[in-house]
Amino acid sequence: MKKIYLPIFGSDYYIKLEINEDGAGTICSTLHLKLKSICPRCRKVDCCAFDALESLILAHACLGVNVESECYVEGIRNAVDAIVNNSE
Repeated sequence: MKKIYLPIFGSDYYIKLEINEDGAGTICSTLHLKLKSICPRCRKVDCCAFDALESLILAHACLGVNVESECYVEGIRNAVDAIVNNSE
């Protein structure tokens, strides 16, 4: 089993992935906390956006994409910023 820990905005916000040898995996993250800390009245659509982003990250990791690369993590940060900025 491969475990991946991606701190996104310091230690408060992170993504943990576990990928099995058969290509299946699980994800645990605190991205929703990022949205709630900025916009306490977050809309359901905003939470769905984070769910979709998490699903995409998990799918990439299961397919062997290097989600730990600096460029990929920066892309995640940019996507999170876009979700948060559009929720305000």
